[in-house]
Amino acid sequence: MKSIASLKTTVMGKNLKNVFLIDLYQRGYRWTKREIQALLEDIAEFMDTDSEGFYCLQPLTVNTSRVDGENYYWNVIDGQQRLTTIYLIYLYWFHQAEKLPFVLDYPDRSEMKNLLKKMLQDSALSLQDESVSQWTEYDINCFYVWTAYKIIKNWFKNKEDTFVEKFKNTFQDVRMLWYDLKVPPEKESQIFRDMNSGKILLSNDELIKGLLLRRDKQQINEFVRSKIAFEWNLIESFLADNRLFACLVRKEYQQKYTARIGFVFDVLATKYNQADKLQVSEGSATFSFDVFYEYLKKNDFREESLTALWNEVTALVAVFKEWYKNPSFYNRIGFLVNQSSRSVGNQFIKSIVGIVEKYQTGKPEEFKRYLQDSIKNGKTFKSKVPLSRSYLNILINELKHNEHNDVIHNILLLYNIAYLQADAYFDFDKYQNICWNLEDINATADKELHFSNLDEAKNPRKQWLEEILALHIDHGAFASLKKEAQQALDRRSYLYKDDPAFKLEENSLYLKVIHYFCGKKIEEWGSSLGNLTLLDENTNKHYHNDLFPCKREKILKRVQRGFFIPPCTLKVFMKSFDGMGNTLMWTKEDAEIYKKDILDTISVYLEIPA
Repeated sequence: MKSIASLKTTVMGKNLKNVFLIDLYQRGYRWTKREIQALLEDIAEFMDTDSEGFYCLQPLTVNTSRVDGENYYWNVIDGQQRLTTIYLIYLYWFHQAEKLPFVLDYPDRSEMKNLLKKMLQDSALSLQDESVSQWTEYDINCFYVWTAYKIIKNWFKNKEDTFVEKFKNTFQDVRMLWYDLKVPPEKESQIFRDMNSGKILLSNDELIKGLLLRRDKQQINEFVRSKIAFEWNLIESFLADNRLFACLVRKEYQQKYTARIGFVFDVLATKYNQADKLQVSEGSATFSFDVFYEYLKKNDFREESLTALWNEVTALVAVFKEWYKNPSFYNRIGFLVNQSSRSVGNQFIKSIVGIVEKYQTGKPEEFKRYLQDSIKNGKTFKSKVPLSRSYLNILINELKHNEHNDVIHNILLLYNIAYLQADAYFDFDKYQNICWNLEDINATADKELHFSNLDEAKNPRKQWLEEILALHIDHGAFASLKKEAQQALDRRSYLYKDDPAFKLEENSLYLKVIHYFCGKKIEEWGSSLGNLTLLDENTNKHYHNDLFPCKREKILKRVQRGFFIPPCTLKVFMKSFDGMGNTLMWTKEDAEIYKKDILDTISVYLEIPA
């Protein structure tokens, strides 16, 4: 057990400074606000007990490395997260190398070395200093270290001087259990794996990093290890683009990939498991690691097999880059990934494997036809014969709200994608960040307005009456409806639950107003696709009972404020269709024109014959 503040190693009566080396096979720094604050608050709580003992951290496992001048070098095997956090706390306090009790060194990670050097040398470094972005924006480990430093600085920010001084004194005597393995260096990565194999701390991709960058096989030279480590960071930077990742991975699966390179590994491992008949269980939490381990073991961990494996990783990433460059591929693959469906287990990964294989074995036009066919023969259309325009027309006209919601949602998503120009990208990132509902274009008379007995601005019935009066329509039949609405507002009829103005009865004000804006009784066609569009859940909650012109006005305001509205939803409320009439109404005739536009747009996009 050693005190952190006096982490010195004595050799022949001389005190040497400890330098802890973090090897490439180690996971990157990943502590978040939860772990960092838990450590700080735990020490503060211990400090307040006025105990005469000392605070002890969990073990640090190291392996003797070498002696060089004034320094004693240790290879860190386990405990890097705690050790790095402790170093950052000292860095925040002192910003002088001679005052720091030990040194952290990342021999193969120049970005991390440069960031820590900057933090050490610049004692006035602001948390908003953009100079660190040259490392934090392109290296995920630097991002976490800089974030941790900001968390530490903010934690101490409003603390009184007496508290900080007392905390320092307590911290100076914090100790760690110390395990020196004293084993040959080539054994370190295997011990690291054995120590962490039963822990949640290591993710699947981190285990793979340990496997690929291990030093216990001398025939794998340093150039190969350095090349993999360098390209690993490039891949992570590329996959950090949310617009790309949203095309490849459904929202509900993204949380699995704390490091997005894990998705690449899952796709490749699924392919290897099938092709090489490795028989690794797909349900394993470390599936891709297990596959790669079995594959390399089968090939005696030879350098050429590791190189071949890594070359396939980079080749797969190159495929994703090609898809990203081509909006025709990007949009169609994005639809196949993001359409409403219930994927089971590893099925979504297998679908990507199939798409990759088709891309790698075919010409661009053949690949495009494959994507077209995958959409036409997929879960949305469920056609037992080649999809035709006449079949699609029948389907569009038969769909009903609350009966076929998944199919309607998919058709509207495809409609929005197909509506874009050939060189335009659908924004799957923004699409994934919103919970979508099927929204009635014009209010339907399927239920009464929500009742509230509170006379306040948010009273739904009161709001509805005020919105009618705010509409700039002062002619014809609507003038008399506005008069009725004003009378209802004056007598505060909205406070009476059974007031006839809000009943679902033919002569009620509520039904007369709804019918005014749809031309005919909407009960006949209100649940059809012709009266449905995609709208975000928050908007839908507020607009469900709104009349068409009211929805139109509010949606246009949301567009002006920068909210993401699907292009065809906007087209609907702008009534940008040939042959549509009054912009304040949504009639049955408008609904028919809208359905035909959906039919035409999707048919052209998927090259569906008549």
